[in-house]
Amino acid sequence: MKTIAIILLTVLIGTAAAAPLYSEDISDNPDARVFEGKVTNVDYGGSTLTVQGGVVITFRISRDTKLVRDTYDIRLLDINPGDYVAVSYVREGLKSLVPMKVFSVTVRYQKDSQTPGSW
Repeated sequence: MKTIAIILLTVLIGTAAAAPLYSEDISDNPDARVFEGKVTNVDYGGSTLTVQGGVVITFRISRDTKLVRDTYDIRLLDINPGDYVAVSYVREGLKSLVPMKVFSVTVRYQKDSQTPGSW
């Protein structure tokens, strides 16, 4: 009985400590993820953003998706191929990479040693 209580307490503490890693909108969703990588394509008309990290994922951007560069709100038109982004989204299920809803896209700067003068 004591062992079960210790295990439950450990799980609760671990869950509470991990919660701040996600934004408030998705903190209680086990299917929430953050994907980082370089933008390879932006379909402005179709409102999609294709990002290459460890894999390539295409994200559908909706009107309520928060788009940010530095501390400023931006539009999809302000994101270009070659930009490095972090995308906060909810996936279809635990084993899926398919994004159902994109909460935010944050453009970040990362030095790319492969391309002279790029960040």
